[in-house]
Amino acid sequence: MSFHGGVIGVVCALFLFARRRALSFFLLADLIAFVAPLALFWGRIGNFLAVELHGRITLSPWGMYFPGISGGRHPSSLYEACGEGIVLFFFLSLLRRRMSVPGQLAGWFLVGYGIIRFGLEYVREPDSGVALLWIFTRGQVLSLALIVFGGIFLWWLRRKNYGKMKACC
Repeated sequence: MSFHGGVIGVVCALFLFARRRALSFFLLADLIAFVAPLALFWGRIGNFLAVELHGRITLSPWGMYFPGISGGRHPSSLYEACGEGIVLFFFLSLLRRRMSVPGQLAGWFLVGYGIIRFGLEYVREPDSGVALLWIFTRGQVLSLALIVFGGIFLWWLRRKNYGKMKACC
């Protein structure tokens, strides 16, 4: 899964960059997490235009026919553009003003992305040659890992900064 592996690469590169420039890793992570949904939106639009990441077969009226692919399919790349791009961006926009500790927005990005991606995997065609893991696709398992990691990260930030955080609601 290129996105899930990409997150690991970005975190490592960001850590090295922040350390070398004596910048706050958590502030940079929040900045990148805030704009990442916009990049995801345009990336998924590119997937749609390139006829990549088509969805599972559907009989729904919005099913689409893609060249060289049999049957009407969910336009899952468009669903992902809306979910991972637009919905996640607005979710983070609402949270941004309430975050008082650097790193929180990045943690919520991981949790939000993981939840959205997990759900959208139900209409996305699994990668060929990849078996289901129990009842989940590989993308769902990796998304669950993002949700868990993001949740643990948020818990750690809260514990580390107890008393410094303002009330959420």
